[in-house]
Amino acid sequence: AGAAGQYNGPDQAVPGRTSADLQKQLLQLAPGPGSVTFPIDELHFRVKDVPGWKGGNGPRCYPMIATVRLQSTEIAQMTGGEGLGNFEYADHYLGAGFGGSNAGKLFLAAKDMSLVADLGGGGRSDKSGGFVQPTFGVVGLSQEFGHVGGTATGDSATFAGGSFQPDKWFPSAKIFGGIDLKDLLVPLVMSEASHIPQLKTTRTKEQVETSFEHHVATLPDKVLVLKMNQRGTST
Repeated sequence: AGAAGQYNGPDQAVPGRTSADLQKQLLQLAPGPGSVTFPIDELHFRVKDVPGWKGGNGPRCYPMIATVRLQSTEIAQMTGGEGLGNFEYADHYLGAGFGGSNAGKLFLAAKDMSLVADLGGGGRSDKSGGFVQPTFGVVGLSQEFGHVGGTATGDSATFAGGSFQPDKWFPSAKIFGGIDLKDLLVPLVMSEASHIPQLKTTRTKEQVETSFEHHVATLPDKVLVLKMNQRGTST
């Protein structure tokens, strides 16, 4: 406890001792495949005591990543901003990896609401076209689904538990410039995961293209995803 407490405590003498400036080097943060590699702005480290340490020559504590400041290239591409956000490893991932209770395959949870995809107001709406203008906070990152939207940091746990809630993910995203997307989509569980909307980036030698994708053409009849004849709540 002494060594860990000293390392994790305030470090006024040597500010850079517990952090590393990676200058947006690419780093894989979880096992692939999937959306697990990001340009990293900065890493912050901490140490944790070894449970049941009884002396000897082994270490009394081990290092771990406390927080990571990363860049979302998709959001940077769509908004024209830096696309930076602060994350930590999600409890569901630390406890179950990508299996068990982690149905949403979440691996990072947002520390704050600093990463926002804003194309309906302050962002570059010209980048998204006239059909969908998503504006949502990123509360987590999933191996399978990429960016997880929400209105508060705790919303990532709901997604990890296996539930997609449109009103949390897209509180103000609009289609055709005026209809709220959350009024058209219905909640889903991970058994219908292929129908959850996603941001996807395609890279070629000529360009980088980021798109908002939502596939409904192959839905089985029993799966309701869209509410029909809805006007939305926009005024």
